[in-house]
Amino acid sequence: TTGLDPEARIYLYCYKGKRSMLALKELKRVGFNKLKNLSGGIYLWAEEVDSDMPQY
Repeated sequence: TTGLDPEARIYLYCYKGKRSMLALKELKRVGFNKLKNLSGGIYLWAEEVDSDMPQY
């Protein structure tokens, strides 16, 4: 968390959302409060919102 502002809005995402949720919980534990997780991750975003987005 060095160099991160605990008052800044932070958006987290990963492939399916599980790892970013774990990161969110850890950041919350150390005092960050303005956090958002992309539920379902990039995978679900590509499926439901932007089908042109490449998936890895």
